[in-house]
Amino acid sequence: MLGTLWENRATTHLALSSMDSTALFIERSREIAGESADYWAVVARVRGSRGDRQGAVRALERLIQLDPKHADAPEIATLLGLTDLAEQLRSGHLSR
Repeated sequence: MLGTLWENRATTHLALSSMDSTALFIERSREIAGESADYWAVVARVRGSRGDRQGAVRALERLIQLDPKHADAPEIATLLGLTDLAEQLRSGHLSR
């Protein structure tokens, strides 16, 4: 419950493009509730927005490992320029 609160705060700050606050809130969420697919989705977005493409791709990979049908995964893949992966995620036919 408490971890979800911190994830929600992180997501709100992400929407406001406040990356420093987002990073703090998502790390607090991880400390309380552990890693989740939602955690990795936010991490991928934060890393991508900070120009850390490799870190964003690694976070997306972890997100897909935890939940290959996560609603944010196709959009994140698209933002990272991984259009083939994004299409696979959308279609539900992920090739490994």
